[in-house]
Amino acid sequence: MSHASTTSDRADASEATAQSAAAPVQEYRRRLALWNAAATRAARTSAQITSVRRVVLLLVIGYVVFDPTEIQALAPLAIVVIPSAFVQNIVIRRWKKASRAASYYQLGLARLEDHWIGRGVDGRQYLESANLYADDLDVFGRGSLFELLCTSETPMGQDTLARWLTTQDPLGIILARQQGVRRLRDNLDLRESLSAIDLDLRGVRPSDAIRWGAAEPILRNRLEKALGMATAWGLVAGIVLTSTVGGHQWPLVLVPLGLATAFHLWRRHATREVCRHTGAAGRCLGVLFELRQALRGRASDAPAALAEIAARLDRGLGFPNGRAARAYGVLLQGSVLHALAVQLFPPLDGWRVNAGGDGAEGKRAEMGLADAIAAGGELEALAALSAYAYEHPDDPFPQFVEEGPCFNGEGLGHPLMPRATCVRNDVSLGGERRLILISGSNMSGKSTLLRTVGVNAVLALAGAPVRATRLEISPLSTGAAMRFRDSVHEGASYFYAVLRRLRDVLALTADRRPLLFLFDEILQGTNSQDRLLGAEAIMRRLLDAGAIGLMTTHDLALTQIVADLAPRGANMHCEDQLVDGQMSFDYKLRPGVVTKSNAVALMRSMGLDV
Repeated sequence: MSHASTTSDRADASEATAQSAAAPVQEYRRRLALWNAAATRAARTSAQITSVRRVVLLLVIGYVVFDPTEIQALAPLAIVVIPSAFVQNIVIRRWKKASRAASYYQLGLARLEDHWIGRGVDGRQYLESANLYADDLDVFGRGSLFELLCTSETPMGQDTLARWLTTQDPLGIILARQQGVRRLRDNLDLRESLSAIDLDLRGVRPSDAIRWGAAEPILRNRLEKALGMATAWGLVAGIVLTSTVGGHQWPLVLVPLGLATAFHLWRRHATREVCRHTGAAGRCLGVLFELRQALRGRASDAPAALAEIAARLDRGLGFPNGRAARAYGVLLQGSVLHALAVQLFPPLDGWRVNAGGDGAEGKRAEMGLADAIAAGGELEALAALSAYAYEHPDDPFPQFVEEGPCFNGEGLGHPLMPRATCVRNDVSLGGERRLILISGSNMSGKSTLLRTVGVNAVLALAGAPVRATRLEISPLSTGAAMRFRDSVHEGASYFYAVLRRLRDVLALTADRRPLLFLFDEILQGTNSQDRLLGAEAIMRRLLDAGAIGLMTTHDLALTQIVADLAPRGANMHCEDQLVDGQMSFDYKLRPGVVTKSNAVALMRSMGLDV
């Protein structure tokens, strides 16, 4: 094939990619304009209502100042003010809904136009958990895979997505999740509905609500409930009698007040424990109600994954309908407000025995809150992956094979790179070939190629599409050794950090699932002789354990080891060109060992006299 025809084919492919990517951009812009218009209308209406209420307030002040005897004339104004408050509240909710939907499409356009970095949720808190590839493959952090994927607004949705990206579920679960993402890819209305509702759980940990739901009821003593209600009603009766009878009837108040205060002091520890987590549970229930409402009317024709999530939400909430769950959430949050009131006036504690005891305590035994929260998180994570699939229409879903290990990718590209600058490569591992050693000069793209393979494996095993023209993959565990940090505080050298990571990755070969390993500059930080001995031992152990993977090196002596391991091992390289004193890279993977180095040229280009 001539160079001209190849260039033409690439141009045609780029044009087709641009046309397919334009469809999501156009739809996002259309919907963004509609929601911006809706937000503008709601804001204008709210401002008009505020103006009317201000006018009414001025009229009230005028009546009071100039003609207080005609105060009854304010009755018609009250008829205007009170409904206007309710109407304005509805308008403000509409404005918030429109603003949230508009923000969803603004961030979506930022992803499609490749200026999304730093604008989303980066998930850096998940880096603290032990994982043998998350840091190396940029799964979390600024400009990470998580930031690109995550559209979840709640901790439970973010936790679920993070788990899918860092753990490997059984193949059946992955395939079911992939089918759900595939079916939801074009369901933009559902994702819009999820983005438009208030899912704010900032400051609330779902784990607190789960612990509350799983704990044994504290207020089960009928005597406590009876005494609580007696002291509370006695206090109310005393206040009413004192106000109606008149005179010096203070004992009618002081006696029940003393009894109510004594009751509070007797059981304050129990009631404090009751309300410790009810606020978190109430807010979680409110969010779960909104998620369930977003599914109403969609579960019947939705994929099995959505129907199952809807059923789990219903079962987990333990209510016949979503409105009851929402009302119960209000009750739980109300118990927290009651707790604050008790701090100011302790005798009110008696009321909480009934409302908090029968409401918050009695109902939670009927609920499966943990499963409902898990279902809500899965719904949000599925929405995030389906949004990624919708925004990348040219990215196919991988084909899974049960017999492995296998990773056969054609046209692999890095999903975090803009399409215009993303260079594609073919990588085939499995069968006879288990190891590819990539040699090459500095900045030739070796490390990026390893991350390309790793990130696409992470996407595939999470149930998402991949940046490739085709990918065939078997269930794999992944281990990477690419980034290392020495530690003065721990007394750990750079080479010790390398050895520790290699040990942990090699330990994965004991798992039932085959290992995909990615080693960048294997055993860097030691002398050539030790590197040769150590690298050969590691390569043979990995291959004997049935693992597959890639390694990079600057040490060309290692390439002879791989040649001796053929056909299980293969040498490939990335190269550069020196044109008019400037280094040029095409980032393409080629067979064989690299035959030149650019280190001296790079040093000279930096002004070093070598």
